[in-house]
Amino acid sequence: MDYHVATSFYHPIFEITQGPFVSIYFETSPYGLERQKNQINLKNAINKLDKHELSHFIDQLNELVDDVNFWNQVKSGLAILMTPDQNVIYFLPDAVKSSLHVGEMLHILPLLHHFQQLTEVQLLLLNREEFKIYQGTYHEVRPLAYPNDEPILSKDVLGTDTSQRYFSNAPGGRVQGDDGKSTLSDVDMMRYFQYVDKYVHDFVSKESQLPLVLVALPEYHSHFREISENEFLMKEGIKMDFSRFSNETLALQLENLMTPHIRNLLQSWRDRFRTAQANGQASDFVEDVLSAVIEKRVDTLFINRQKSLHGLLNLEDQTYLIDEKRENDLLNEIAILALKAKSKVLVLDEDEMPTPATCAIITRY
Repeated sequence: MDYHVATSFYHPIFEITQGPFVSIYFETSPYGLERQKNQINLKNAINKLDKHELSHFIDQLNELVDDVNFWNQVKSGLAILMTPDQNVIYFLPDAVKSSLHVGEMLHILPLLHHFQQLTEVQLLLLNREEFKIYQGTYHEVRPLAYPNDEPILSKDVLGTDTSQRYFSNAPGGRVQGDDGKSTLSDVDMMRYFQYVDKYVHDFVSKESQLPLVLVALPEYHSHFREISENEFLMKEGIKMDFSRFSNETLALQLENLMTPHIRNLLQSWRDRFRTAQANGQASDFVEDVLSAVIEKRVDTLFINRQKSLHGLLNLEDQTYLIDEKRENDLLNEIAILALKAKSKVLVLDEDEMPTPATCAIITRY
């Protein structure tokens, strides 16, 4: 079976409109001794697909059952998203509830919950000589390739002739610098930091739109923040010499940073909902939510992952029907529609919701 391994939430497969679509989730074990249990879980999903008469999907999944390379990659949870032409695999560090969905849309609510809870970020590892870019969550971080051939090391950015020092104010440009002797090292450091800030903003943050965490020695944090114009740079950072730590240690430091940050985010979302509700710009009535999603008026959509909703959306005439006898997951459908409309979608546990309702919204206007 041909497949692509996704390491972040968004994947172009979400844009495919020609189904049918198959979405499979189940818990896995990363230990070789329990591979048979993982294979049984996959076989159970294949057996459930039999009644849908989707032989193309079944044949591909059967190829995975004895694929040693595939099972060597599993962690604690597995998501398999399939279209007639593409397959995407998520090897998740957290367990997920077993489920199989066949329909006209991919089922993405578990992925939404997983990635928002972990709060995926990018990390800028910085010192006077070089910088590196990482991406991940507090479960796992990984280095990213530099997006182009612009210089990375400070000696390449600044040059080595201190009597005729040049500095790139922006990637691709050169501006002659100051050759003062007493403050040369600090001046060069700030020039290099300016270069890095613009490089990361233009070629990394602008594309990903992810929060950026600075990883550097304590004395570099204030200097970098003084010149940074990157709106994605988080106020909190990790103060350490990145050259002395492993990826696992970096992930642990990120967990220490992000845990209180996530709690604060949850509280800010709840506060924002209540303020908007008092001003008539938020609602937790299902009918209001469905109407706003259809009309693309949603700023933020909250979905209670402990609850369910079934029914029918008709986008052509902008109508809806709530019908619990239907098998489709209406919450998943409105989540996809909201994402396509560039709304923020939050899949939360009931105690994290701003209201105990099935779903809620903050409207754009």
